[in-house]
Amino acid sequence: MSPPCKRQRHEAEANAADQSALSYGSRTIGSCRRRSSRALRHRLEELGIAHGEIVDAHFGSGLAFRDPDNIALEFFAPPTQ
Repeated sequence: MSPPCKRQRHEAEANAADQSALSYGSRTIGSCRRRSSRALRHRLEELGIAHGEIVDAHFGSGLAFRDPDNIALEFFAPPTQ
């Protein structure tokens, strides 16, 4: 059997990396959801990091963005008590 060509090796390595890599991360930021989310949104803007809108729901607020490796990340604030 002949060894795999360079392209096949590259595809196999990419598939292995996809299976073992982080694809999403979330960090809880505190209970003052709107104030914390606005402060984080402002900081992302200062750093030039593109982000989504602050999304409010009954279970909390989220602010999504991507890291330099294009991994989806989110800051999450639970609802105030």
